[in-house]
Amino acid sequence: MATEKHDTMRRSTRLALQVGVLVTTLDLRNQICEECRTVAINAHGCGVIMQEPLKVGIPVLIDLLAQERSKKAKVMVCVQLAEANREAYLVGLEFETPENFWGIENPPSDWALAGKK
Repeated sequence: MATEKHDTMRRSTRLALQVGVLVTTLDLRNQICEECRTVAINAHGCGVIMQEPLKVGIPVLIDLLAQERSKKAKVMVCVQLAEANREAYLVGLEFETPENFWGIENPPSDWALAGKK
């Protein structure tokens, strides 16, 4: 039941897609640049699996590896995962402004609405 309530509160539909990205921190005190893959994307951001933890609130730049496209975001959550033989973190990133940054040809209808808010 709690999941249903959470889903209705979601601002844009998540798609479980792996997209190659380069995540670079824009905080000079915490410089990290890591190539990784998304586990979920939407009009408001994405979730990525990273080897380095990122502090909540720091600004980052997301570069699509397959296209020449970049977008600023900030870290909203960072959770350590139980990965065999290595450290890994699920990092939630939120765009400054929502849009179809991912170039999805037929995005969910709420993605268009998200970009107009």
